[in-house]
Amino acid sequence: MSTPYLQLSTFNQSFEMLGINGLAFTHTEQSGSLSPTKKKKKKAIHLSLQKSIIQDDEFAIKLGVTGRVSHRSSKWDEVCYGKIKQILITHGDAINSIQVAYDFKGTPILAHRHGGDGDRFDCINLLSWETLTVVKGYYGPLGNDGIYVVMSLTFVTNGGNTYGPFGRESGTPFCFNIRNGVHFWGFHGYSNSRYLCNIGIYVKPTAEYKYHFLPKPEKFVAARSVCNVSS
Repeated sequence: MSTPYLQLSTFNQSFEMLGINGLAFTHTEQSGSLSPTKKKKKKAIHLSLQKSIIQDDEFAIKLGVTGRVSHRSSKWDEVCYGKIKQILITHGDAINSIQVAYDFKGTPILAHRHGGDGDRFDCINLLSWETLTVVKGYYGPLGNDGIYVVMSLTFVTNGGNTYGPFGRESGTPFCFNIRNGVHFWGFHGYSNSRYLCNIGIYVKPTAEYKYHFLPKPEKFVAARSVCNVSS
């Protein structure tokens, strides 16, 4: 059965879009099928728009995470830490870890490493004017226990530079395209002592929105206390 479409050209009048309605869907780990979110399922996964948040009185949008979330992994968040200076990656048959250095209000800050050791180590040094426009890669099961991890990562910047791929391009592809109108605002994900299991991103609208339809977004307070290594 073909899908019916409204042919606006058959009417001698103009139309204006007034809004959008529909059902949201999540990819569930149990069945691997699409189900309406009003039917409660375990562990929503895949590249779904998760939520809006308020950070430092500004709106940000949380995207992701990739793959299947395991109860054996730990959640982490790095939203609004500042401009990225470096991305440190350990990898081999998959992505073992990611660690990011930020410029936080003029001070270089090294965040915690998420994951474990790998056979190879790579350091991405972003130029002062570079920002991420694409974060892509692959995820899939690894090992006999079948835990899902990030298999590969590639980063593209506004200067057209491509860094990667790191790891092994195998499994299910994913891609975060950071288009005009928003810019990169941070990473989030899950990891264990050996691998980066899941990854997602935050984006921030370039427009300064001061209002949001109810319900009110969650107010997110990032733990950005820092320590001095010389003290």
